[in-house]
Amino acid sequence: MSMTFGIVLTPRSGADWAREAAAAERQGYRTLLLPDTRFTPSPFPALAAAAAVTTTIRLRPNVLAAPLRSPAATARETAALQLLSDGRFELGIGSGRPDAAAEAQWLGASWARPRNAAPTWSPPSPPYALRWPRPRRS
Repeated sequence: MSMTFGIVLTPRSGADWAREAAAAERQGYRTLLLPDTRFTPSPFPALAAAAAVTTTIRLRPNVLAAPLRSPAATARETAALQLLSDGRFELGIGSGRPDAAAEAQWLGASWARPRNAAPTWSPPSPPYALRWPRPRRS
């Protein structure tokens, strides 16, 4: 049995983020995780930036707060990041943290208590993301 490790990092600047992502890969971490809070950069563009400076490390939000995004927006961003990372993106999704209701209010989004959130948001089926149009290459 082998063990792999991930690391949770948060960007302080673009240059620092690029250095930290590349360093995590060199140090042998399998996964780079980024929290999804209003106090951290949005995971999708930040992980896309990390994908640009790495080649093997897996990339994922620590847990994406699903109720803060529509299913279509989540599928679109997931498909884009899968493309930009050459398939290294992993989607960790959940109903949110204890403080997620306050974050949703701050963002102007509606929020259901986590035990009630599942019926209001269901993740798209895997084929949905696979059917998302891919950019044409010239």
